[in-house]
Amino acid sequence: MTDGLPLTHYGFPAVNTTAPSPAAAIDDRDLLERVRGAVSVLELLANNHALLEKLPAEDRQRLHEMAGQIFIPDPVARRQRRKAAAKERSKAQIRSDDAVLHETGIRVLRRKPVFTTPNVFPPRTSTRRIRSARLRNHASRSSRSTATSASRSIR
Repeated sequence: MTDGLPLTHYGFPAVNTTAPSPAAAIDDRDLLERVRGAVSVLELLANNHALLEKLPAEDRQRLHEMAGQIFIPDPVARRQRRKAAAKERSKAQIRSDDAVLHETGIRVLRRKPVFTTPNVFPPRTSTRRIRSARLRNHASRSSRSTATSASRSIR
């Protein structure tokens, strides 16, 4: 299918087909370069499906299987990763909300060493004084108004 020509002839970059051993340490820069190379090959294949048909059958099948493993790995593992990601998003939202609420009025006051509540009911002695002052004030006004109205009616 490849007409005996190397794959680089069709626009594929030269790729090392031997899989590295799992114990081999991969440098971050090396990994990044390899991923970029793989992405460029995938983009090339996505733009021209005829190139995919020129690959040997076993390589094409391997490519499809690995792309499937990346997109949809083991269903149980995929569900676990999605659930863990959703849980992490939820926790991040809660942390964000708590950071905002942490600065609200009552929470700031509760963190202070002493929180004194306002007196809901004033002491009884002051209430009696206020009432007696109001009654005196009211009594003096009512006596004045009666005297004023009586003097107006005489005229």
